[in-house]
Amino acid sequence: MSSLTSVRPERAPRRTVTRRSTTYWVCALLVVATVSWRPDTLFSGGLDAVVIAKALLSIFALTMAWSTRLARPEPQPTRTSAACFLLAYVAIATFGAWSTSDVVSSAVLGVRVLIIALAVLLLARSVGREGYGDRRGDNGDRVVQAHLALQ
Repeated sequence: MSSLTSVRPERAPRRTVTRRSTTYWVCALLVVATVSWRPDTLFSGGLDAVVIAKALLSIFALTMAWSTRLARPEPQPTRTSAACFLLAYVAIATFGAWSTSDVVSSAVLGVRVLIIALAVLLLARSVGREGYGDRRGDNGDRVVQAHLALQ
């Protein structure tokens, strides 16, 4: 009697987008959505094509960062002190704008800052120190072993 074993067929490697390239794209989109598109113009709270386009780019970058974070089974640990400071700063700035009755433009800018901060936080939790050797020592051990082999 022969033993039957289940053999899985070899799959062709799929070409996927790496977290590193996604990180570059998210950062590029955030920069494009953040820099001024119109010289000598400050945001006054109105909606126009530039404001909507920048908002869509920010939300698209946030969506990409969120999908990158969901693709990582174990998120990298991050400290929350900077995020808490940013939340407090945006809240105080928005309250200050409310006290001078200019809350609309300040609130919109506060939401934009929070979208960018959330995207950066998601990237930090999804990518971490990937290229520099992670905490388990996968990449870092290889570098050390290669260095010791050369000596």
